[in-house]
Amino acid sequence: MVACMALSLPTMYVYLVPGTENDLQMSYAAAVALAVVYLQFLYYQTSTHSHLFVGLEEEFTGVAKFGLYPVLAMMGLLTVLMAVHSELLVNAVEGTIKRTGMNERFIGVILLPIVGNSAEHLVALMAAIRNKMSLAVGIAFASCTQIALFVVPVTVFAGWAMGIKMDLSFHLFEVVVIHMSLLIVAELMRGGTSSWVQGSLLLSTYALLSFGFYYLPDQPHPTVAPSPQPSAG
Repeated sequence: MVACMALSLPTMYVYLVPGTENDLQMSYAAAVALAVVYLQFLYYQTSTHSHLFVGLEEEFTGVAKFGLYPVLAMMGLLTVLMAVHSELLVNAVEGTIKRTGMNERFIGVILLPIVGNSAEHLVALMAAIRNKMSLAVGIAFASCTQIALFVVPVTVFAGWAMGIKMDLSFHLFEVVVIHMSLLIVAELMRGGTSSWVQGSLLLSTYALLSFGFYYLPDQPHPTVAPSPQPSAG
């Protein structure tokens, strides 16, 4: 909910107070708030309330464990490889958009996450098949948390440091989708159980969102025009 609010306020500010220069400052404030929440969540998860996550760690039984330095070395190597692949992917996406005329938002919101997170999706799927639902759901929620509370503010801070305008002003359709998705997932997860019907509902929702982004005009968000003033006569 905090992430939804932080991602929505800059957009609503642009829509409701158009023509001002404070929209970027709103994005910076939201990014700082998200980063602080992320640090608090890490401290909560690893220190003060780590016992609440013991059950999730037990799902990883049978997985090989490495020392700290080998893990850091592998993370560094993977980071470099990911940076190279990301650059190649961006160039490929630009060429695809020019050749096919496909919606840029559809590629960025629907296609790229499926391809980029394919390994993560496979792990969650295998965990669900083995009836390790806590692990499967934990993977999905952890990914959302990393994107909303870590990747988003880091992106804004990087643009700030490089002098590039990287704000959190989204299309109104995207903001509505974020809130609707949160409400749907919260409602389905409230009972603590899952069934194939709930999975079908989630897939249907994802299909509807895919159609929505596919037909969404690839243009900046519209500016709210001021209300006409009544004439004196």
